Amino acid sequence: MIYKINLQILKCLGYLGAFGLGFLQIIVFSGSKVSAQNIVPDNTLGNENSRVEVLNSGGSPVDRISGGAIRGKNLFHSFQEFNIGDGRTADFINPSNNIQNILTRVTGNNPSNILGILRVSNDGGVISNPNFFLINPNGIVFGENASLDVSGSFVGTTANALQFGEQGFFSASKPETPQLLTVNPSALFFNQVANQPVNSIESQAFLSVPTGKSLLLVGGNTFPSTTSTGKILLNGGRLRAPGGRIEIGGLGETGKINLNTIDNNFSLVFPEGVKRVDVSLLNLAEVDVTAGDGGDISIYGQNLNILDGSDICAGIGADPACGGVNQDNGSANAQAGDIKLDALGKITIANQVSEVSNNLNSNAIGNGGDINIKAKSTAIDDGGRISATNFGVGNVGNVNINSISTSVTNDSRIVSTTFGSGKSGDIVIETGNFIVENSQVGSSTFSSGKAGNLTVRASNFVELKGEVPPDEQIGFPGGLFSQVDRDGNGGQGGNLTIETKRLSVSDGSKIQAATFGRGNAGNIIIKAEEIDLFNTSLPNFFSTGIFAGVERDAREPNSAKGDGGNIAIETERLLMRGRTFISSDVDENATGNGGDINITTKSLFLIDDASILTLTQAQGDAGNIFINAHDIQLNTSVINSGIRPGGVGKGGDIDIETDFLSLLNGSQINSIIFRQSRDNQGNIIPSGKGDAGNIKINASEKITLSGVSRNGFSSALFTITEKGTSGSAGDIFVETDNLRITEGAIIGASTSNASDAGEISINAKNFEAVNGGQIVTATRDRGNAGEIILNVKENITLKGVDSNFQQRSEAAKKFILNNPSVRFQQVSDIIFNEGSASGIFANTASNSTGDGGIINLQGNSLSINDEAQITAQSQGLSKAGNININLRNSLIAENGEISTTSEQSSGGAIDIKGRNINLFGDSDIRTNVNSGEGGGGNINLTANTITALDDSDILSFANDGKGGDITFNTDGFFSSSQFLPASAIANRDNLNNLDLNDRVDVNASGTVSGNITGIPDTTFIQNSITELPENQIDTNALISQTCIARSSDTGSTFNVFGSSGFAEAPGHADISRYPTNNVRGIPKTTLRNWKKGDPIIEPDGVYRLPDGKIVLSRNCS
Repeated sequence: MIYKINLQILKCLGYLGAFGLGFLQIIVFSGSKVSAQNIVPDNTLGNENSRVEVLNSGGSPVDRISGGAIRGKNLFHSFQEFNIGDGRTADFINPSNNIQNILTRVTGNNPSNILGILRVSNDGGVISNPNFFLINPNGIVFGENASLDVSGSFVGTTANALQFGEQGFFSASKPETPQLLTVNPSALFFNQVANQPVNSIESQAFLSVPTGKSLLLVGGNTFPSTTSTGKILLNGGRLRAPGGRIEIGGLGETGKINLNTIDNNFSLVFPEGVKRVDVSLLNLAEVDVTAGDGGDISIYGQNLNILDGSDICAGIGADPACGGVNQDNGSANAQAGDIKLDALGKITIANQVSEVSNNLNSNAIGNGGDINIKAKSTAIDDGGRISATNFGVGNVGNVNINSISTSVTNDSRIVSTTFGSGKSGDIVIETGNFIVENSQVGSSTFSSGKAGNLTVRASNFVELKGEVPPDEQIGFPGGLFSQVDRDGNGGQGGNLTIETKRLSVSDGSKIQAATFGRGNAGNIIIKAEEIDLFNTSLPNFFSTGIFAGVERDAREPNSAKGDGGNIAIETERLLMRGRTFISSDVDENATGNGGDINITTKSLFLIDDASILTLTQAQGDAGNIFINAHDIQLNTSVINSGIRPGGVGKGGDIDIETDFLSLLNGSQINSIIFRQSRDNQGNIIPSGKGDAGNIKINASEKITLSGVSRNGFSSALFTITEKGTSGSAGDIFVETDNLRITEGAIIGASTSNASDAGEISINAKNFEAVNGGQIVTATRDRGNAGEIILNVKENITLKGVDSNFQQRSEAAKKFILNNPSVRFQQVSDIIFNEGSASGIFANTASNSTGDGGIINLQGNSLSINDEAQITAQSQGLSKAGNININLRNSLIAENGEISTTSEQSSGGAIDIKGRNINLFGDSDIRTNVNSGEGGGGNINLTANTITALDDSDILSFANDGKGGDITFNTDGFFSSSQFLPASAIANRDNLNNLDLNDRVDVNASGTVSGNITGIPDTTFIQNSITELPENQIDTNALISQTCIARSSDTGSTFNVFGSSGFAEAPGHADISRYPTNNVRGIPKTTLRNWKKGDPIIEPDGVYRLPDGKIVLSRNCS
């Protein structure tokens, strides 16, 4: 226990006579507990010892301290104990204008407990602002009521000694009388064991220094333990140095901290490779240097903890986070200082909105400083904040984070924002691992100032996941942001750049560069080896993905006016799973153009409703989509550019360069102008206006379109203008080695307005449309259907039907009725497929007035099998399109169809050129006009030979007009014995009777029959179309065993299949008109049996034997 003895009693007892005024207070210690609360000079300064005089000032005791050793501009004091009791003041007297530094050491074994006021006063007539150093290796504790009343800077340290350049040391652990220590101190030494409490420096106080001065707390312990950690703790309270400098830190092992002096202010330089002690700010602690100018903060630690609502504030003007006491708002030339947080281990900013800020505060003028964070690990958690914000006039500084691991989690923020006229600062994060979970990192402008750039460079990975707060509909998406906010007035968004090995974005998190106000959004640039966008089973209310655009703010729906930023992605692999997006759009009620999306990757995978979109729903053009990849796979996903309801502008182009492209299970690449819809309140949003973009795909190896989605939508490439819209549909250009369309997939271009549908142009080495695969152009209104150009170097294969067509069509219609918003991602009605058959279709819908499209095919060979079709059909008022087929080799059709049909106008023409044209089964070439005075389309067939068998027909019919002409340009037309070349028919019913009648019909009928010309006479060729017998020819009856045949059982046989030129059975008469060779005698030579190794000699002719049999043999000469 501690007892104070009244000074007057001691005087009466005569105890002070021998000691003069050396001790004005006597403390009696009882028991083993030592807790000094006194100021006791030691005798290390000799005649220059410090002197303490107790005074009373306004009822409060004041310990007036004088004496000390003066060396040049330095005044040295030395104490055995140095404590300031609660309610007391220790007042150091400055005796001279020359004094710049007052240096006080404690040489005893106890820490200093500063519970009252530490003051520096000038002696009478002295005008000086000396700095004050308190050195106690045993620790320094500032109580809740402690304070500083100094006119210069303050340094409190647990160093063992101060170094003064080359002049020597002022040591507390080895106290000596200072010699020629006349210069400013240059370093703090930590090299002795000390008797410290748990923390080397601890403060609950409000400690402040004058404007422009420094406040340094430098603790540490060279041999820390669990009971004496050397840590520095700010437990509540406040440190304030307006416009000056606050530095905190300490060493955890032997070492030296250099002390720099500039303009009589101090800063620390910590050694490299030396362990430090932890620094913690807890329980609403504040470190504040805000002022009208300047103000730097540096904190060095092994680990740095800023917790429980604690704040570190720099900048210009009064910062509410740090009490808002500063009244100086700066000037045009004002420059705020920087914040530096430097830890060898981990920096944590967490709990109750703990914050590190360097702001231009309300009404402030000037430029903000930077926030620089360096650590092995940086964690902003549970509401923590890092902020560089402009509420005034000027530019805000940058936020720089350099850590091996960086995380921002649980409703935390790193933000750089301007509400004023200046620019917000850049955010640069250099790290190994970067995690943003249920939190935000972003740069934005709410004014005419430009938002800063956001750059993340992570050598390992960037992981963005979750919303803010999680699982709540009223909140914010998590992730990385650069945006012009709704109050933005001409400010530009900053660029958002990510460079990493692996990037993942999930569960409502975003990477977004957008404008919600008046100003252009910044760009998004991403470079990563792998990118994953996905959603887990967690609920989320915000879309996951990468977004750039001109966006609508629900609070001010008409505020957005500016261009969206571009998205550029470079990666080895991009995987999008679930309802995820890469999107650039112009939102409802906005004005501006959407940015482009440019993706360069080795592999691109879109799975389960993933989307890449450029859309406009307002005044402005949609951006373009450029993709360059080795392998692209879409599975139930979409790449879409279009003009949504309410949009006025141009749809973006889609340009894809790849080796392999697969669209599976309802995946689509499309360009659409959408018809009108309704908003959530039932208001009508008008149809889109403008031209749809083009689709261009170059796949060097293969393109596969296959299957339908679970809701019945086809895998597809298409361009569409929907009903009520204005503008032309885009064109489709495809170039590849191999193109396969199967299982109900389509390539299509359609118009439902007054403008023309797009053109489909395909260049391929091989082309297949099987099992319901189709190419389609169509018109449903006044616009014309587009042209189909198919240029194939080798083979064109059309085969089969989609067996699930009816079932999945009903599923799609049902889905559309139940989900009207689906039109924003997928086709809004079933304009495709044209039935279940595989094929190529250029059609017009009923009541349309546009012309049907033209089909132009070029290739080596064409096969049309199993109900596949090539059709140009007009169900409306205009004519059907033409079909032109030009082949270097053959057309083979078996149960296939090539046709043009018109309900009320002229039929389209069919022109086929090839080496051979072969029709088998129920294969038809036909042109029909079902009503009206239009003539049937002409049919021109040009080939070396034309073969029509079974129930194959060549027909041109016009119900009310002239039948089209049928022209054969061939040397040989071969048909079955049931061939009927020309029989006039009166009506459509009779026309239908020509099908499925087991014969070949060639017919050109109408009100006036057309002409059939050019069928050649092939009767001179005997048995030219004789059917093969089912029995196999017995070769033993045809091949002579003489000369060439072995007599052993292992002899070879020679199989001949066919009948033309041979007897139909062994022993029958010869049916050939061609001469046979003469049979000769065998030369007299020595005969021997055939042996292995002897050559096999083939027959050289047909020989008639004496009994009339015909055999194959050779001359036995």
